[in-house]
Amino acid sequence: MSEKKQNWPKALANAINLGTSVAAAIAIGLLGGRWLDDKFGTEPLITILGLLLGVATAGKMMWERLMADNVEYSPPDAGEKKEPASTEGKRLLEDEEEASKDPEDEPWDPLF
Repeated sequence: MSEKKQNWPKALANAINLGTSVAAAIAIGLLGGRWLDDKFGTEPLITILGLLLGVATAGKMMWERLMADNVEYSPPDAGEKKEPASTEGKRLLEDEEEASKDPEDEPWDPLF
């Protein structure tokens, strides 16, 4: 079995969040384009552009989420330090390094 902890409520919340965000981006693009078409009388043109803009926005959101998860969950190479591209990735790596330190290596402090 895998030693990695399964956190299904967090995964479910992330999936629902991403799904609603994607649906909202597409719906806003489609409905906004339809509204503008009705207002200006250009029947299918702005609706199609709004739909394409919504789909592109949804794709960008999914790509950013995938890249953020990739930095957060990727296993480190054997003895090799990774250099993340984002500040959040650097913070996550520092947290990983802090958690992986052996408490036996630190000096004992009786006042702590």
